[in-house]
Amino acid sequence: MTCKNEATDIAACLESLLAQSCHCEIIVVDNGSSDGTAEIASKFDVLLFQKGPERSAQRNYGVRISKGKNICFIDADMIAPPNMVAECMELIRDPTIGAVVIPEESFGEGFWTRCKILERSCYPPGAYIEAARFYRESVFEELGGFDEELTGLEDLDLHQRCLTKFRIAHSKTPIVHHEGHIRFFMQLRKKFYYGKNSWKYAQKHPGMFRKQGNPFRSYFLKSWRVLLQKPILSMAMLFLKSCELLAGGIGVLIGRLKNSV
Repeated sequence: MTCKNEATDIAACLESLLAQSCHCEIIVVDNGSSDGTAEIASKFDVLLFQKGPERSAQRNYGVRISKGKNICFIDADMIAPPNMVAECMELIRDPTIGAVVIPEESFGEGFWTRCKILERSCYPPGAYIEAARFYRESVFEELGGFDEELTGLEDLDLHQRCLTKFRIAHSKTPIVHHEGHIRFFMQLRKKFYYGKNSWKYAQKHPGMFRKQGNPFRSYFLKSWRVLLQKPILSMAMLFLKSCELLAGGIGVLIGRLKNSV
């Protein structure tokens, strides 16, 4: 688990990991939290380390010090179902499978959070916007781990690289993701930040980058009955997705200009 200033959520996440139906080594890699996140984590039966500057470096560091033959990456604002690891372990017994995508369900507070929850409800199992979280350790090492020059799309990049050599399975029981209280302009700022740092992903996977960046995804067309039941929320969700695309696109352009100088 990588974290930074996650004091609100980390205890619930760690409790869910300690309640797994099979034994797990839990490694928390904190990035200099100032809100007591590390202090909360230290009260649990986990290995706690400090590492930065971003998630890719934190995750790679966690894998280097781990002892497991399989690795699962989870965020501090998630709650894992008790059978999450066991279900992934069963799937990855197949030697042709290198990783497993774990589906997500969202919850949170506020209007824009409800838009995000509606968006996620439209995605079917195996949606192309999802990235694997569970990897065979040997596969992770063979792929070279996360690209530490990427922030925000590093998980999708590793997923795409994995697909060139291995199959990726999909588990059934979802992780519950606490979206918190999404605020419109803060969400756009986040997308701009990720976009500014994702120019390399766009270069490495141009076709998938365009597909994943399209706010009017085919999943929404297939879910038209669901969207018609909530017309105002649906229009707001599509508006938010369009604004996220614009903010992220501006970020990508600035990132490319910055790195071409």
